[in-house]
Amino acid sequence: MEQRIAKLQAEIAKLTCKSQDLLDNAVQLEKSKSELSRLKSFEKAHKWEEELLITKRLRVMAETSKNNLSSEHASLLVGLDNERQQNKMEMEKLKTENLRLQEIINAQKLCIETV
Repeated sequence: MEQRIAKLQAEIAKLTCKSQDLLDNAVQLEKSKSELSRLKSFEKAHKWEEELLITKRLRVMAETSKNNLSSEHASLLVGLDNERQQNKMEMEKLKTENLRLQEIINAQKLCIETV
C-alpha cells in the first residue's frame, strides 16, 4: 500500500512539473503573441508613415516641377527612389522579424502540443 502511495506521489510530482511547464509555455506564448501584435501594429504604422512620406514627396515634386524643370526634377526623382528603396528594405526587415516571431510562436505551440 505504501509503495502504491509512493508511486502515486511520484506520478503527481511528474504531472505537476508537466503542468508547470505547460503554464510556462502558455505564458511565453502569450508574450510572443503580444510582441507579434505589437510588431504588426508597428508595421501598419510604418506603412502609413511611408505612404504619407511618399505623398508629401510627390506634392513637393509636383510643386518643384512647376517652378523648375528638367535637372532638378530628375534629381528629386532619384532622391525619392532612394528613399523608397530604403523604406522597402526596412519593411523587409520588419517582415523577417515578424516571420521569426511567428516561427517562435509555432515552435512553442508545437512544444505545448507535444507535452
